[in-house]
Amino acid sequence: MGSVRQTAIDTIVSNLSNITTANNYTHDVGADRVYRQADNPEMMPTPSIIIVQGEENIEREYSDLYECALEVIVGFVDNYNGTDPEGQANLFLADIQKAIGREFTIVATPYGGSEAGVSTVQLTEQSNTVTISSSLPGYILGEIVFEMRYRRHMIDPNRV
Repeated sequence: MGSVRQTAIDTIVSNLSNITTANNYTHDVGADRVYRQADNPEMMPTPSIIIVQGEENIEREYSDLYECALEVIVGFVDNYNGTDPEGQANLFLADIQKAIGREFTIVATPYGGSEAGVSTVQLTEQSNTVTISSSLPGYILGEIVFEMRYRRHMIDPNRV
């Protein structure tokens, strides 16, 4: 099992991989088009989602736990055909917001214990933007910036 931080990111990736028209979303992303690093939008298959992690900030101490805040940027790229690229970009933005949600649970092992338990991760949307640019004709781009909050043990970041 990876760190609490990585387990939470893996859950976000899994949730975003569920964005398909079969699951009642407007875009068909699926597991093969969710990336963990930024790339040139013109070289990515569309539609695609990119996850970028920021710096982990430790904000509080509770006994032997840290409360952490991590900036998570979820970017997207798609090409468009038609007369309303902004409308299409807003639909993609809404798909991501719906898939991510505000809170989810992960399985993590407590420090000093051997049996895994459930830990809650919270996501707060900080900002979002859509971009239609003449420098990338035929593409829509956007991003949502989230703050992800979770707790992890002070000594072992793989445990809570």
